[in-house]
This record gives sequence, structure tokens and C-alpha cells, in this order.
Amino acid sequence: MRRTVLILAVLAAQLYGEPAFAGGPPKNGIRWARDFDEAFAEAKERHVPVMIAFVQDGEAQNDEEPAVVYPDAKVVKASRALVCLIASRGTAKDHGEVSVTEPGSKSRNVCSKFGAVSCNEHQKIETLAFRQYTNGSINTPCHIFASPDGKEMFRAEDYVDSAALMRLMKQATDKLGPGIGAEEYEQLQQTLKDGESLFATKAYGAAAAKYLVLSAKALKIPAVDRARDRLSEIDKLGAAEITAADQKTQAKDWVGAYSQLARIAVVFKGVRAEKEARARLADVEKNPDAGEAHKLAALEEKARPMIAQAETLMQKGQTDKAEALYRKVIQSFPATPSASIARDRLGIGEPPATPPKAKDGNPK
Repeated sequence: MRRTVLILAVLAAQLYGEPAFAGGPPKNGIRWARDFDEAFAEAKERHVPVMIAFVQDGEAQNDEEPAVVYPDAKVVKASRALVCLIASRGTAKDHGEVSVTEPGSKSRNVCSKFGAVSCNEHQKIETLAFRQYTNGSINTPCHIFASPDGKEMFRAEDYVDSAALMRLMKQATDKLGPGIGAEEYEQLQQTLKDGESLFATKAYGAAAAKYLVLSAKALKIPAVDRARDRLSEIDKLGAAEITAADQKTQAKDWVGAYSQLARIAVVFKGVRAEKEARARLADVEKNPDAGEAHKLAALEEKARPMIAQAETLMQKGQTDKAEALYRKVIQSFPATPSASIARDRLGIGEPPATPPKAKDGNPK
């Protein structure tokens, strides 16, 4: 009976020129990959199989897969162990599309029948998959399971219910061996993204904390390799900053040395450069010849808690509050290392140096 209702719904929709699935995409359904090549690239990184689901419109068994099987919570959970592609020739006019907004992303249209992908995307996937995995025809519904290098492992033609599809998924993952689950993979990608955002604002210490999480993973994937490269880069940047501060100390530019060391201690917090900077700061603060640096240190003591709070807000994603605090630091303590850090975060250049004045008060 269910299949009869489904086919009648589709035929009626086509007759009256309305999408058959105007109710919207399934909630929390399979997270179909949006690009054929990217799906296999992800599968290689995760060492998991790819499932390509060929489904046509206007036929009861085909329509039952997206209507009943794919939204099944147990099927969705099992699908996270693979990368999944939906191959359908259906158009936006056939299926309908709705606008969705995902966290941290712009809104986009997704297919009302399948969800996750747009109709244009699943059409492109169907074209590529049909070319690679058929000899010009295919019986649908059909579920093809492929290794990350694209070679077909096996296929199941005709309708499969939830239990049968889960058995097929398990057969594919067992054959390939242990891989990275979707949740862990997405978390790794997000950690790298967070680290890269912090690195771009020169918050090297906070970025290093993200990269260290990734570098501790015994995985050979680009995200981990990138994190390890970044950690090496941060060490080199910190060493260069320390060398520049040492040159100022040798030239008895106590204010310059103090400013740079105090900045290093914040920007490279948690990494090797911070420890070295704090040891040198202690030496400057003890030096009786560094009177001007001592005055700057007193101002920096007042500015430091504000910059620390702003950094925490920025890492939590509370950008507006963080930027307001950065501006307050710049306004209240303009000559301090903390103000220099705040300018970096806001993309504001350092103020021009004040020209020295003659005894009469005019610039020399």
C-alpha cells in the first residue's frame, strides 16, 4: 500500500506541475557529499568506502528509498562510516528545493527529496557515476560500493530496506578495514580551520594549541600534516622574534626590547618563545638602567588583563565584544605591547612615530 501511495503522489505532482517533495528535505538524514571527486578525496583521507545510490523518480521502489529507508535513524548512523553520494537525474522542478543555513555557512538551496545536496549537484554526480559505473544502463534503485580509489567493490540492484542497506554498509566497511568516522573527521577539519583563523590574526599561541591537538593524532591525513608544519613555522617565527628582541637589548634599547618581549609573551603563549621571552623580561625589569622600560611595564600591567580577556572572547567567537575591548586597549594604553597586539587583531597599522622635538618644542 505504501508504495502505491508514493507512486500516486509523484504522478499527481507531475500532472499538476508541482514538486513531489514540497514538504522539504528529510530532517537529520544521510549527509550526502556534494561533489563526486571531493567525495573520493575524503574517502581516501578517512580510509572508508564510498556508497553511490542511484535512484530515479516516479517508481514506487525507487521513491521508497529516500522516503523511508534513507531517513531511518539507524541507517543514518551507519552511513557515517562511509562517504555517501546520491545519483539522481531529477531536477529542481521535479523535486523542489528549499533554502537552508548551516552553522558558519551562507544559506544555500538543497533538494527537497534528498536533502544535503542541491538538485544540480546530484544531477552532476549522476552523470559522472553513470559514466564510470555503468555500460549505458542501470537497474534502479541500485547501491554501488567503491573503494577510495574508485574501484567497485560490489553492488546491490533493486530495492533494499533499512536492515539490508545497513548490512551492505557493514560489508563494505569490514572489507576495507578500520577508517575515520565522519564525526571525528569533521571535528579534525574544524580544529584545523580554527587554528588557521587564529594563525591569520597572529595569535600564534592559541593557534598552536589547536595544532597540537591535531599533531597528537597518529593519522596520515592532510589536516594533521598541516598542523605539524604550522607548529614548526610558529617555532621559527618565535625564534626570530626573540632574536630581534635580543638585538634591541644589546643596543640598550630597553623600551624596544621590553615592548617586543612582552608582546612575544602574549602572542606566543604556550609555546617555547613565551618561556624565553618571560625570562628575558625578568632581566629587563631588574636592570637599573631600564627606567623608561619600567614605566612602560607599569602601563602594560594595567593593559594586560584587558588584552587577555579580549583574546579569550575572540577564541570563543564573540567577535564584537572582543573588538570593542581591543579598541579600548588601544585608546587607553596606546604605547603598550598590548595595544600593538590589539592593532594586529583589528588589522590596524602601528601609529607613525612621533618626531623628536628641539628645546623650543618644535620638531627638529
